[in-house]
Amino acid sequence: MYIKQEPISSNNALLKMNNVVTLPHIGSATNETRHTMAMLAAKNLVAALTGVGSAYVVKELQGI
Repeated sequence: MYIKQEPISSNNALLKMNNVVTLPHIGSATNETRHTMAMLAAKNLVAALTGVGSAYVVKELQGI
């Protein structure tokens, strides 16, 4: 299920499910995740500066 609205509505079906745990964005704050995010950001910077381009360009900016 793709959620288009943040924060989700308090009556969203996901919040009523026993097998769903919801977390704020801080839920990604593990050493491993933050290291991976930093490495991806660095690789994207190098790709942009060398003209290679990145696989993670915002849809609206693709092809510019």
